[in-house]
Amino acid sequence: MSKLGYLGLVILALALIAVISFFYGQNSFRVRDVEIEIEGPEELKSGEEANLLIKYENHTKVVLREVELVIEAFRERRAEKLADLKPGEPGQMEIKIPVIGTPGATETIKATLYYIPENFSSGFESRKNFDVRITASAIVASLEAPEPVISGEENEYILSFFSSREIPWENLKITLELPEGFALTGDEPDLNIERLEKDQVETLKFSGVLTGQPGEEKIIKIKISDIAEIQKSVLISGSALNLLAEVSGEIAPGNLLNYKIKYQNLNAAPYHDAKLEIKLEGEAFDLASLKSPDAVFDQSQKLLVFTPETLAPQEEGVLEFSVKIKDHLDINSFKDKNFSFLIKGKLSTREKVEAGFENQYKISSRIDFRAGAYFNETAVNIENSGEIPPRVGSPTTYTIHWQITNGANDLENVLLEASLSSQVSWTGKTSANSGSIYYNDETNSVVWDLGQVPAHTGSLLPVYEAVFQLQLIPDASQVGKLATLINTAILSAQDSFTEKSLSAKFSALDSDLTADPGISYNQGIVVK
Repeated sequence: MSKLGYLGLVILALALIAVISFFYGQNSFRVRDVEIEIEGPEELKSGEEANLLIKYENHTKVVLREVELVIEAFRERRAEKLADLKPGEPGQMEIKIPVIGTPGATETIKATLYYIPENFSSGFESRKNFDVRITASAIVASLEAPEPVISGEENEYILSFFSSREIPWENLKITLELPEGFALTGDEPDLNIERLEKDQVETLKFSGVLTGQPGEEKIIKIKISDIAEIQKSVLISGSALNLLAEVSGEIAPGNLLNYKIKYQNLNAAPYHDAKLEIKLEGEAFDLASLKSPDAVFDQSQKLLVFTPETLAPQEEGVLEFSVKIKDHLDINSFKDKNFSFLIKGKLSTREKVEAGFENQYKISSRIDFRAGAYFNETAVNIENSGEIPPRVGSPTTYTIHWQITNGANDLENVLLEASLSSQVSWTGKTSANSGSIYYNDETNSVVWDLGQVPAHTGSLLPVYEAVFQLQLIPDASQVGKLATLINTAILSAQDSFTEKSLSAKFSALDSDLTADPGISYNQGIVVK
């Protein structure tokens, strides 16, 4: 082919490309080139009108036909037919829609533009979403309900509401969403409000019986034409009787406990043939110590019975009794530890209305401490010296014995501390079968840090003992008197079973040496 022929083919191809490009450019269509926007407030009250501005524009190069704008907002759907949109042509539409929703909720407004591009047989759509937060309601409501509700009793509930909107409301409908176990009683409430002006207060009263388990919460929900919604949580008490146990006294071996059993008729009607029974369960009680002037005690069943007979409406009463915990709990093996006991109460009536309680009490461990001062030391390899009776200005040494026994619970963080008198000093000689004993010169005190003391120490396990030596140099002010060697000892511990902090104080020791059989009273008095 000649050069002229090749040149002709090139010119023809370029011309064809130009024609195709021109035709495509004049007839191109892309969905993303059809824009739609929503303008409006981002926060509104339920019941107000939302003023929305919908903007749209055709950025394609083709005409859009059969255009329709659809708005979906606040449970409402609106559709508007629009004129054809020419290439580059914008448009807009204002829409007012009542706001419906729960305060705190976020509602989504959806705008969709439907159309068919020219030279296309099928339709397309362009979408836009816009979120609106509902801050409050133009109708303010409150619900009064008893608290708590006695299961099976009739009660009155009062709904109050008013409008803050300038425009009156028409034909409001109230919907009661009552929980399971709620039965309306009395006259049926009128659930339709024909007209509600601004600041006009309306009330709706209804009565009902609510039943359920003690401690159960029920939700009462009321809606006002999907504009306002209120919820009320109602707690159910066990019955129309109230029964409560109060105890005073430390729950530990050897202690006396004083109980007050309080009962009350919460009903507006009387109850008859009332009977109160108190059951003592466990082996920790010293039943011979039990006292209750108003009740009869059946020792074989460990049962106190009191019959107040008729309980008048709202009547209150108290049954009192006292009982001692055994001085020594029954311990036969290492398994016998962490003791507790149970007190059960039941109040019943002829009307078959009952109330009760079941309280478990943990018994704290019992710590026993013994202390003695000696001159004639034989138990440990510590020798004492000096004058007996003690003489002014002359040193005399003594050994102090501390012993600890423990009951049925493990103890933690056990610490014993006592300060020295001004005429006494620490020699540094010690002996202990558990823990560490040392002198704190900042507080001038002896400290026995035991850490843990297991249950049954001193019974099934050996006694914990610490021995330390002190030196006394009396002064003239002590002549004719007993000399104090060590002041009041203070014990602190944590009961690992009851999780209670325990503490005790123990008497000071002097030169009387009552624990030392080789020393008489007169030999403890300071001489010149």
